[in-house]
Amino acid sequence: MGCLTIWQSPVTSRSHFPALYASDAPAGIPDGSNVLIPEADGLITLTAGAAAEVAARWGRRPTVLPHPHVVDLDRPTRPRASGPSFVIGVHAKSVRASMAPLPVIRVLAEVVAALPGGRLRVDIHHDVFDQ
Repeated sequence: MGCLTIWQSPVTSRSHFPALYASDAPAGIPDGSNVLIPEADGLITLTAGAAAEVAARWGRRPTVLPHPHVVDLDRPTRPRASGPSFVIGVHAKSVRASMAPLPVIRVLAEVVAALPGGRLRVDIHHDVFDQ
């Protein structure tokens, strides 16, 4: 961090998933955060909860830049087309220490199979297959 100060290069750190800073976190995450967060010129995060966690652990308050919406805000209020079928979706983009999608997916698979017109959709990234 000192060399960046000498070069007058500001450092901004994004605090992401503070729950990963627990004992089951991959090696290096807590140590890296203990270096970056106290010394960064700026901190950003996506949620007020993550900002509060950073403030509690490191005494710094990140700027919250809310995650952009995936769909238009008025879409959930629009009436859905009626029909004999429906989809229940599970999004497991990447499986992190704080996520356990398989138990949820197993239960949903049984429930949806018993519902007329029900379909289960599971979206995952290719890296999940490697785990």
